Amino acid sequence: MNNEFSILTKSGAYFDLMSPSCNSFGLDDIAHALGNTCRFGGHTKQYYSVAQHCVLVSQIVPEKHAWAALMHDAAEAFIGDLPTPIKNMLPYYQAMENEIQQAICERLDVPETNGHIKHADLVALATERRDLMSDQEYTWPSLKGITPLRKRIKPLHPMAATTAFTIRAMEIRPDLYSKEAETCAHG
Repeated sequence: MNNEFSILTKSGAYFDLMSPSCNSFGLDDIAHALGNTCRFGGHTKQYYSVAQHCVLVSQIVPEKHAWAALMHDAAEAFIGDLPTPIKNMLPYYQAMENEIQQAICERLDVPETNGHIKHADLVALATERRDLMSDQEYTWPSLKGITPLRKRIKPLHPMAATTAFTIRAMEIRPDLYSKEAETCAHG
């Protein structure tokens, strides 16, 4: 499937961006890519990954929503993370991101994102802005009324963020992770 609309994943499989539901990918591909993807287009004081962000969001929501929270940005493993103002200018990118996210959700039995996750995502964003971004006076409209977490974020290096994502996935869904490991072992 090596075509102009596919990317090679860590596991060695090609991911066809035009047919996301037909692809072979797993949690390791997602964890690895998100661990190596910096939030905010890299405009943070220190490297801070999408994987670490997803782990944080999964820790904020009630436990029954943790799996959906951990996976809420999983499509970015295959298309990268663009800052929201850029995403808002690219409707084709948004459609592709949604299609890839849907394929991931179907493959890995991820429930739909809900209000708990959206709120937790904003709490994480407010915390990230406070801890990882340059100081400034401008208030982001999306964060009006959102209180950052009391704890401070300590950014992880890519490999540590990948590991944190993998461990969190195993904590939340050991059944799914076991099935994937078994599938990989047998072929």
